[in-house]
Amino acid sequence: MRLLLLTLSLLSFALFAKEEKNIWVINPDHSEIYFKVPYLGIGEVTGQFQSFRGQVHFDSDLELANNITLTINPASISTGNSMRDGHLRSSDFLQVDQFKTIQFKSRTIKVTGPGNFSTDGKLQVKGITAPFSINYELSNLIKDSWGNENKFVKFSGVFDRQQFSLNWNKKIADSQFLVGNEIHFWGTFQIQPKKKITPSHNFMLPNTRYIQERERLMRGEITQQQFDRLLETFEEKAQEESNLNKDAELQLSEPKTVKIEAEMRTAAPTNAVSANKDYLWWLAYTLVTCFGLIGVIALFIHTKGFFSDYWKDRYEEVGTLGYLTDLVLYPIGLLYLMALWHLAFNS
Repeated sequence: MRLLLLTLSLLSFALFAKEEKNIWVINPDHSEIYFKVPYLGIGEVTGQFQSFRGQVHFDSDLELANNITLTINPASISTGNSMRDGHLRSSDFLQVDQFKTIQFKSRTIKVTGPGNFSTDGKLQVKGITAPFSINYELSNLIKDSWGNENKFVKFSGVFDRQQFSLNWNKKIADSQFLVGNEIHFWGTFQIQPKKKITPSHNFMLPNTRYIQERERLMRGEITQQQFDRLLETFEEKAQEESNLNKDAELQLSEPKTVKIEAEMRTAAPTNAVSANKDYLWWLAYTLVTCFGLIGVIALFIHTKGFFSDYWKDRYEEVGTLGYLTDLVLYPIGLLYLMALWHLAFNS
């Protein structure tokens, strides 16, 4: 019984691993979704969705897709005009505050030519689901500079926006409307195995000689032995450059050190006290600061009390005498702070 359970577990794990291998997802770094809508009967407005995700479930040969899903964030719509984009996000069109996603799920996929396919499925926009078709072209397997597998999907299609209650419009002359109903869409998806997507930061690597040769190795243009010999050459050159840099630093630093020492011997010891401040000096400075601050506060209180007692009927804090005492006391406090700063940093 245990052997049977173990066999079933291993079999299910193998099937799951195989299933994972056949699931490819969109890499947004090199993927785009565009659309265009007729405007005034002649012109067109073009836009794109900037946030989306999706996956393709292939057969075992990675040639034919069995299942395609796509999810778009409608709030990411962009037509190059912020006011128009705001209108498209409103209840007149996509109503993005209530409907957070646009979703497509395939039902049937058929071959229409070498590398060309058509998929029928369901598209959901604003909570309304309707039949939807996409034509697409699937590239062969391509490996990038880092050895990761890639396929590219070029797709296109058209649908009537009124199917999804995107009905807003305005009438113009000759019984025509401002915005057309047919929406054409197209784009390209870069798809990669689910757990092997090329990280975005890879594209930021510097184009060094080492990286160029490593890419040649990955493409099979040179052997591992040739690459290892090149690597040894790089290390030797790097060591030579390091030694040269050290020699140059020594040559530059020696005269500079002599000059600094000479200046230190001849210069007047203006900052001798500052350089020799220890914790006892800072303790004494802190005590003087605290007592001085208490003295300034006591002076403020005593002076205010004296003025208010001497002119009981005339003194008001928000009045002439109040302002006069402030005019006398605040400069004293400022002078005290300046004296502390000078004592700490210039003595």
